[in-house]
Amino acid sequence: MHALKVTSTMLSMLALALAAPVPDPVAAPMPAPTPPGIPSASSARSQLEGLTVRAAGSLSGYSRDLFPHWITQSGTCNTREVVLERDGEGVVQSSSCAATSGSWYSPYDGATWTAASDVDIDHMVPLANAWISGASSWTTASRQDFANDLDRPQLWAVTDNVNQGKSDSPPDEWKPPLTSFYCTYARSWVAVKSYYDLSVTIAIQEKETAVKKRPTAYLDGLRGVAALGVFTQHLMGGTLSNHGFGENGNYYLITFPFIRVFWSGGAAAVAIFFVLSGFVLSQTSVKLDHRGLQRESKRSLISAAIRRPIRLYLPCFTIGFLIAVAKYLPWEIYPELGYSPRRENIGVELAHWLDTTLHYFNPFQRHGWKYGVYEYVLILWTIPIELKGSYIIYILSAVGCFGMVSAEWAVVVMLSTAIIIIHFGLWTFGCFIGGLVLTLNHMYQLDDKWVFGRFPPIVKTVFFNLLLLAGWWLLSEPAPDGHPDWSRDTPGWAYLTSLIPESYDQDSFYRFWHSYGAMLLVWASLHLGWIQAILNTWPLQYLGRVSFMLYALHLPLMMAFGNRMSRAFGNIPYKAEPVWWDNMFYVPKVGPMGLNLQWDFIWVVQLAFTLAMAELATRLIDDPSVRLGKWLVRKIGLE
Repeated sequence: MHALKVTSTMLSMLALALAAPVPDPVAAPMPAPTPPGIPSASSARSQLEGLTVRAAGSLSGYSRDLFPHWITQSGTCNTREVVLERDGEGVVQSSSCAATSGSWYSPYDGATWTAASDVDIDHMVPLANAWISGASSWTTASRQDFANDLDRPQLWAVTDNVNQGKSDSPPDEWKPPLTSFYCTYARSWVAVKSYYDLSVTIAIQEKETAVKKRPTAYLDGLRGVAALGVFTQHLMGGTLSNHGFGENGNYYLITFPFIRVFWSGGAAAVAIFFVLSGFVLSQTSVKLDHRGLQRESKRSLISAAIRRPIRLYLPCFTIGFLIAVAKYLPWEIYPELGYSPRRENIGVELAHWLDTTLHYFNPFQRHGWKYGVYEYVLILWTIPIELKGSYIIYILSAVGCFGMVSAEWAVVVMLSTAIIIIHFGLWTFGCFIGGLVLTLNHMYQLDDKWVFGRFPPIVKTVFFNLLLLAGWWLLSEPAPDGHPDWSRDTPGWAYLTSLIPESYDQDSFYRFWHSYGAMLLVWASLHLGWIQAILNTWPLQYLGRVSFMLYALHLPLMMAFGNRMSRAFGNIPYKAEPVWWDNMFYVPKVGPMGLNLQWDFIWVVQLAFTLAMAELATRLIDDPSVRLGKWLVRKIGLE
């Protein structure tokens, strides 16, 4: 079905390009590559008129792995190597078909290269664009044909940085630096779109959720799972679940490797949070910088630096204030706790809250569980670290180090830095920098360029599935404070525990392997479509949306509601004074530890109550904090 009126910026650009005169190829320093199937201007105009015009589809579920590319074409030559030979001059190939010498003229920017490593093979119509314009419904075989099409002007040998700057952008967002190539670029784009019956977008935006718009929305789901793991571990408390499977005769199902992270994975979740933050916070600036939009990149960094403390601290201050007030509600709705006693009156309490809050959240001091906690919400010890880690990411981007060196060298330097500081005990900031490394690798597809582009797609699939298991295993290390022997005595962990550097004491030993496990898990998730599909399901996306408030509120809500509710189901603390609601809704402890019927009831009821409060707090506290930050940078003129 065709639109009656085309108002698309992209189509306007294409139409203008198709009307332009064909540039003189003699101006090029060497003949420009001419992939087959480039239509004449008149043919391209006819094809343009026949394109279906509709709003873009969703990127949900998209992964480059769904488009198997660089398959073997003949002998030992894969698609990339065939294009390099086709588009180059004097190309010499090794017995394995790798280009060892030659020269390549990049029609996008007019540069000439003599090293194949400086040349990328660009998909004229990017894979992500194909996905949202019809390819999501194709078979894998059809997507493979599209990604390796040598019969149409879909594959071009171009300067690597220029290709990376293009990324998955359509013509209304990105045009080749060499203006004389506009016409050929437009004709080629239209030819590919027409042959594969892919739609083009109209110049409107559908009112979609952020989940549908962002290709990495599945990472929100991962953050939600991590927050749920923190909740579950704290609800379970200090039980045998902290032991390792097989350690000193403990063989509980919930302590089994991989499974255990869902019951006692709170410490692992913190490492995941920090890696995800490093990845997400660096996305915009790195992407803009390597698209050549340095000014916009700097503005985005300044904007983010202003918004970040508001987004992190304002909700924490508000929750701390509410708990300070709740301590004086009647009937001890919020109980008095040993580490946070009531003061003489609420006025003194609020003065203490203000002084404690300003002191604890001062970023110019050491933070961590062993350096003291925020008495109103113990779990918020991670938030000042989040702020400091955020500014490390902003500073690394602001100094422009990624513009002064290649992406490859930036990855080498940053990865080395992360490994070194993790070794010396600075695991928190190592995780943030690890997330930055994953951003650079993901943005520039360096793992494909360095390794996987040389092998069949199945090799990449197997590797990242194994990497997922490796990261998951490392995150499964038993993590009880003060008991490194529990890890050392667990089958499969004796040697790994012995490798932990001396900079980690008995209360932090598990942070070393958890840091690497989190990096491997996130890296694998960026490449595995089946994991992304699970994390994109609406329950996990919902957990991701409320994850901050779920994380911040779950402990106070357990104090105020959970402990009382669990007594009603029959979970009465040892030597506790009886209360009238004890065993009111008694449920027997039938089943294995961590899965018995009584605990299941407690978990479901407490989670439902906590999610309801987290939803309310997200709407009334978290979302307004985000909007306030955005309003402020708009008033300043940064957005």
